[in-house]
Formats: sequence, C-alpha cells, structure tokens
Amino acid sequence: MSVNEADRAAVAAAPLFHGVDVAAVPGLWERGRVHSDVPAGTLLLSPDSENRSVYLILDGEVDVHLGEPGPSPDRQLGPGQCLGELSLLDGQRPSASVIATTPLRLFVMDEEIVWSAVEASYGFARNLLYVLCGRTRSESAALGAAQRARQELERTVRTDALTGLRNRRWMAEAFPRQLERSVLDHQPVSLLMLDLDGFKSFNDTHGHLGGDVALRAAARVFEASLRPGDLLARYGGEEFVALLPGADLRAALEAAERLRVAVEQAVLVDDDGKPLPSITVSIGAAEAVPAEKLEAVIERADRALYRAKDGGRNRVHV
Repeated sequence: MSVNEADRAAVAAAPLFHGVDVAAVPGLWERGRVHSDVPAGTLLLSPDSENRSVYLILDGEVDVHLGEPGPSPDRQLGPGQCLGELSLLDGQRPSASVIATTPLRLFVMDEEIVWSAVEASYGFARNLLYVLCGRTRSESAALGAAQRARQELERTVRTDALTGLRNRRWMAEAFPRQLERSVLDHQPVSLLMLDLDGFKSFNDTHGHLGGDVALRAAARVFEASLRPGDLLARYGGEEFVALLPGADLRAALEAAERLRVAVEQAVLVDDDGKPLPSITVSIGAAEAVPAEKLEAVIERADRALYRAKDGGRNRVHV
C-alpha cells in the first residue's frame, strides 16, 4: 500500500526518525509499505520464525512476551514505537513473541531500507542505537523481575506460612543431600523429631490463634538454639524436625536437651499481649547409619519420640 501524507507525517514523528531528514533516506517511501487493518491476535514476531523487517506502529498496540505467550505480557508497545530491529540487525531469530492486541496499521521497512538509512543518516543510526539500548534495558528488567518472581515462588512453596520455617517439601530435598554429604565427608549426622506436648488441649483451651502463637514461639526458639549449619523444618502440625551435621548421638542429645529447656522457659503472650501458659516439647533423637535413607532415620527418631511421650513428656529419648 502506498504511503500517504498522513502516514509520512506519522513516520517522521516517530522516535526512530527524530531529527532525521526523511527525504534524505534512500527508498524510504518507494520501498517502505503500509500494512493496514492487521487483525488483533496476529503474531507479528516469534522466536520460531526469522525476521528481515522493522515494523513501525502507526496505530494500535501490541503485547511483547519474552517467554511463552501468556495472559500477562512483559511489556506493551503503541504508536510511534518499532519492532524487529534487533533480529534484523544481528540476523538471529526474534527473542520475543509480539502479538497484536488491537487492529494495527504498520509501516514496514525491509533490511535494505534500514541499512540505507543507517548509512545516509547519523541521526537515524543514533536513534536506532537508543531504541536498542532502551529495549535491552527493558528486557533485562523484565527478565530480572521474572527471575525474582520465580525465586519468590520457589521460596513460598518451600516455606511454612505460619512459622516461617522450611516445610516438609524442602526437607524432602535438603535432608537427603546432607545425609549423602555426611557420608562423603566421613562425618556423623543426627536427626531430632520434636513434638509440642499437649498441643491439642492447648488449642482447645486457648483457640487456634493461641495455638499459632505457641507454634511460632517454638519455631523461634528452635532457630535460636540450633547452630547455623543445622537444618530445621516444620514436619506437620505441632511436629518439627532438625538435622544436625557433624553431631554424633551424644552431641545430638546435648542439643536436644538445650532445645527442651529453651522451649520450657519461653514466655508466650497472645496477639493482645496477654500471657499464655508455657509449653513443653518431647524430643526423639537418632544418629544416622552411613548410607541410611532419610525415611529410616526419621522412623527411628519417631520411635524415640513416642518413648519420650510415654515416659511423661517434656523429655528426650534415643
């Protein structure tokens, strides 16, 4: 389609041609062409297809997706902005999918026109460089935001929302790796199963909010009382589990007793600042046998925990 006067004025006003004498660009109007009535939903650029043109948006908007197209684009472009310049210049396929979100009118320049404009006009080359720099910064920011979102999602799915500790899903990944590492390093490793005593009764008396206070308080005590290299997770309900690298059974018993006393001495207050009764914890300990599976260590520590419960609670058993 031929380029009318209104379209020529729109092209000349675009940032790509800022300060450029468009009459001095060879073949711009003769070989450049206008695509009118491009339907919404049209896929203009895709990593699956090569591109040899720069598209200048005269009317309408497009969505840009750096990954697979989805409901939320990484950015949107409108009149005056251009597409396809990077893939044309470096000869690679587009790095993003570009989809029309409204009907479009485009001014299309093939690579011959673009290179002629670069050679004929310093201003055009400068503007093209500005566009590329801005696009690169925008894509880097979008990728950074996407990476942070993924990291936050991974953190969320591996974190217990109530206590802030790691959850059982994380434990199932991290604990076996530590068991294997301890075998390779020829170092002992022990596991503690920790269960708050009489928690159902505490919940029934002080409500679920009171129970939540107790769980969060216990989690803080456990974190503060363990070493930086120890691994701690909420196992479920009122149960917690800790893995102690470098700790034989004697060291594990000392650590467990330290945790038991710290929980017993913890001061609890509800969200209104009113005091709550103290809580206690029963603990079962087991030292891992070299190459023993996590499930087996947990089973032995769990048996020890039940003996601690049967023995009167608020105590440690192996």
